[in-house]
Amino acid sequence: MKHLLAAIRFAYVMLVIFFGTMFVLLTGWMPIYIQQIHLSVWVTSLMCRAILPMARVHVEFPPRAEVMAYEGLFFANHCTYFDIIAMSYMMPLRYLAKEEIAGWPFIGYLAKSIGCAFVKRHDKDSRAAARQQLTTMNYYPPLVLYPEGKRNSGYQLHPFRYGAFEIATQGQIPFTPIAIIYDRPEIFASPHGENVLVAVWRVLSNYGPLNVKLVFLETVTPAPGANAADLAEQTRAAMLEVLSTQGNYKQEGDNHKVAGTTN
Repeated sequence: MKHLLAAIRFAYVMLVIFFGTMFVLLTGWMPIYIQQIHLSVWVTSLMCRAILPMARVHVEFPPRAEVMAYEGLFFANHCTYFDIIAMSYMMPLRYLAKEEIAGWPFIGYLAKSIGCAFVKRHDKDSRAAARQQLTTMNYYPPLVLYPEGKRNSGYQLHPFRYGAFEIATQGQIPFTPIAIIYDRPEIFASPHGENVLVAVWRVLSNYGPLNVKLVFLETVTPAPGANAADLAEQTRAAMLEVLSTQGNYKQEGDNHKVAGTTN
């Protein structure tokens, strides 16, 4: 019964992605904007709103009207592929993504259509070019970055790379840290290297309800000359406090270091 339920849900998710992508393919080139957001970005958000209820995943976040008024960057922790779905469920968003995603069937096309920026994580020149691009772009709808640079275990926050904070300081761009908290990290968390289909199947195989909470921390607007490394350290500490008191993350004391510059 469990596998039958997962198969039905999986088929539904694939149909949503397929038809959503086809709609974007047909309309993505059209200059259609709703509340200053391109139609493609709205379609992607609506796809996420169609997928999560089918999997009995409830997402808690601040009032949508308040969130929709925000212009800037979102910095979030990252432990699963579902982080993106939960965030886009909240509102239409764009992302800074690893370059490999651009080549994924359907998902890659959607990512390009909604204006995601792509970067080769291990290529210094690519990272520099991405930072330059991001300091000059429009920040509505907001752009989401994951300062850890990779997925964590769902229980321990990685050190923050401060390339994301360099983008914010160079352009004095407001950023809001968001702590993503899962009630069942053992189901949601996707170990490094895990295939996306395996991760999706595990969530869809779960029978009971699942909950995701998006906790907004205080928005920061970097002052001229602000130090990116200091901002990264302060933001990580504030986020870890929320993740450990309201979620399942571990406090590891003061034995961590912020990862080095991405220059």
